[in-house]
Order: sequence, then C-alpha cells, then structure tokens
Amino acid sequence: MAAAAIALSTNVGESRAQDAPASSAVTVQVGDVVVRGEDDDRGENSRPVLDAQKKPRSIVVIDEKSIERENINRADELQQKIPNYRANNGGTQQSARQTIRWLGVAGGGVGSESPTGYVVDNVFWRYWGFQWMDLFDARSFEVAYGPQGTAGGKNASVGSLIINNRLPSFTPQATIETNFANYSRVIEKVSITGPILDDTLAYRVSFFMDKGDGWIRDQVSGAGYKNTDRWGVRGQLLYVGDDITDRLIFNFNTSHEYNGYNSAPYADTSLFYANGTRPSATWVQNVWKRLGKPILSLDP
Repeated sequence: MAAAAIALSTNVGESRAQDAPASSAVTVQVGDVVVRGEDDDRGENSRPVLDAQKKPRSIVVIDEKSIERENINRADELQQKIPNYRANNGGTQQSARQTIRWLGVAGGGVGSESPTGYVVDNVFWRYWGFQWMDLFDARSFEVAYGPQGTAGGKNASVGSLIINNRLPSFTPQATIETNFANYSRVIEKVSITGPILDDTLAYRVSFFMDKGDGWIRDQVSGAGYKNTDRWGVRGQLLYVGDDITDRLIFNFNTSHEYNGYNSAPYADTSLFYANGTRPSATWVQNVWKRLGKPILSLDP
C-alpha cells in the first residue's frame, strides 16, 4: 500500500517540560511538568499547559531521549510504554483498531473509523494505512483519555494518540541512524534541517527505510511471509511570524509486505467438537480439508 498526505498545521501553543538544575550532588530539585489542557489550542481563553502534579490522573511522559534510547519505531512498540493503550497493528487495513482501556475496537471495512483518534502534528489521520508505518523523527507521544469532542481535532469518543514530530530548526543539522538485526533487518533514518530565511522560514526533510526478510519462507514461491519492506519521507516548512506560526507538512509512506495473514497458522491441529461441528476454519484446517495434508509443525 502507498499513502500520501499534505497537512497544514497551525501551532498556537506547545507543551514544554523542563527540569531545574540540581542544587547539589545529593539534593535534586525537579521542575514542574506541564501537559496539554482540555481547552488547549482553542480560543483566546484556552489553557495551553497544566501542572501535571495537579492533574487528577496519572501522567506518562515519553520524551525524545526515551524514544532514542529504547529505539521505539512503531506504535506496537510504543504500547509497551503507555498503560492501557494497545495499537492492535494487524495489517495495513486493520491497524486503526487501537484501544484505550480496552475500548475502541470497531468492526467494519476499510472505510470505517476507530473511536480512538490518531493525531500527528495537530492533524487527524483517519486511514488505517497511515498508522501502520514506522514512527520516525518523533519528538514526543501523548495519550488524551476520554471523549475529545472537536477540541482534540476530531470527535474521538474514546481518546486519542497524539504524536509530535521534530520541528524544522533554524540551526543547520543533519543526523543519520542505522540499525541492524537478525533476518537481514536494516532500519535507516536520515534527517536534515536548516534555515531558508533567517528567523522566518526553516525546512526539515526526514526519511526512513525499514527492510528485513520474512521469518516464514514459502517453499514454492520463495516469498518471505511477515517480512518488512517499507519506507517513508516527510518534508516540512516552518514559518515564524510576529503573530502566527504555520507549518506545511508533506508525508509519503509505502509498504510492500506479505503480512495480511491474520487467519494464517496459529494452531498445529484441526479442531472438531464432539458433536461433529467445528469453529470457523483456520488456515491449517483448510489445508487439511482441501489438500488432505496435515500440518504437524509450524516452526519457521
């Protein structure tokens, strides 16, 4: 699948978290941690930040350093850091079925929406395929719990996963990151940013490539099932004026993988009940019934 999107994002206020310096080698004073408010970024009386210590619920902060240190690349890896959030990334057409507190799983086809929102740089992304891709050049992750109404950019009834990517910088920078893993897995990330007009217009171009062999090999066609073959690019222009800040964002993602096998092997036997009936046929059962071939091992 391939997907492209152009988004115009206007940033009125941004959340910031800062730590006060240590007063001594023994005593450390931590500054206030601030998070988005319910009325954030909407209207003149909005509250752009709230004191996390006064917020009547637990706060999970996943900052840029944590993302880099723990090598978080996808939403299903992010779910290990956020309590009660589950990505449910089953494929390019089912990855939007993310849940918060086990709520939000919606049935239906490609055109149906999930009650859990997915917001990237203040823009709601509806299509499931967008959420399937790798997360690259990310700055922070947030989870907004409960019904969002229109204040969160989309009337998601369960909550929203909010992703903030790195902004263009007026200081020239370039980063390259390479990861290697088994099954010939390679993840490459490149980011370049700098000014176009000093203190007024800046750009940022980010790229990722994620490839790896499948861990189940088709003995006839040679295809590697559950493989990784995807890449994406994001371009940004940031304008900073006296009264407004605007950002123009272009995203392109593409994936060519053998991964749409949610009804594939997950048992090594064919199940029949005592009265002769059976549940919906699995892949193993279909092979046994139609080809007369029992599958005794699924070891890749």
